Amino acid sequence: MTDENVQPVDRIMWRVLHVRPRCEKKIAEFCRIQKLEHYLPLRRETKIYQRRKVTVEKPVFPGYVFAAFDRAGRLELLKTNTVVRILDPHDEARLIREV
Repeated sequence: MTDENVQPVDRIMWRVLHVRPRCEKKIAEFCRIQKLEHYLPLRRETKIYQRRKVTVEKPVFPGYVFAAFDRAGRLELLKTNTVVRILDPHDEARLIREV
């Protein structure tokens, strides 16, 4: 095992949050309040209900929010009971570049 593959635990890193269904905006708001850097890409969708147009913003990746945090931030996110799993990327730079 080489040292280059070991990630420092307390380092702020971008990770993927797998959240409970329809909780993406809730966890994004929590990140904003906690001053955690996050990214939730949204798309606008217009539907017609009983002769009315309703425009809603839906997540591009349903069930996922991208956030940067350290160990303390991880614990706070897990306490919200909306995060199902935290996914650590193999290549953080690639994750940032592709999203």
